[in-house]
Amino acid sequence: MLPPAAISAALTTAARTIFASKTNQAMRLRAVNAAASNASTKDHAKLVSGKLNR
Repeated sequence: MLPPAAISAALTTAARTIFASKTNQAMRLRAVNAAASNASTKDHAKLVSGKLNR
């Protein structure tokens, strides 16, 4: 059986890895959403100004 310190270290490392991947995923999603929102805003501005299909 593993000593408690080894179990604790393994769990801490696993938790850190999971947290890092979730944070990274959230940052990527936010970046994609921001880009889509920005493009949508620009298209809306063109649509309102009548320049979308010119």
